[in-house]
Amino acid sequence: MLAPGETIELSIVGRRSGYRLANCLERFPAGSLIIAELRKSLDAKKSKIGDVVEVKSTAALIVSGHIALPAGTRIEGLVVNIRMKGKDSPGSMVEITFDRALANDGHELPLQARYVPL
Repeated sequence: MLAPGETIELSIVGRRSGYRLANCLERFPAGSLIIAELRKSLDAKKSKIGDVVEVKSTAALIVSGHIALPAGTRIEGLVVNIRMKGKDSPGSMVEITFDRALANDGHELPLQARYVPL
């Protein structure tokens, strides 16, 4: 189980991810990491595929010397896979894909990121 406020890392995985710079949409480099904290608890036993998960970035993501994703950005995603602890799996796991970031100034950024615990 992950508690509210717990820090997780999201990995940029897609080419659809981007940020605005001088009214142009720039791309986040694949593999970039976003450090974020959970807004609510996340438990493999209680989660269902399709559940909405919200996190908030705790540090700015800097790309080419520019703030691409400010600290405090709300990021929304969905639970896409759940694996429960069992004989073949030593621990439970919840996989989340994130597709929407809402900046503090209100604009929405396209995002393709995921969280898969190790």
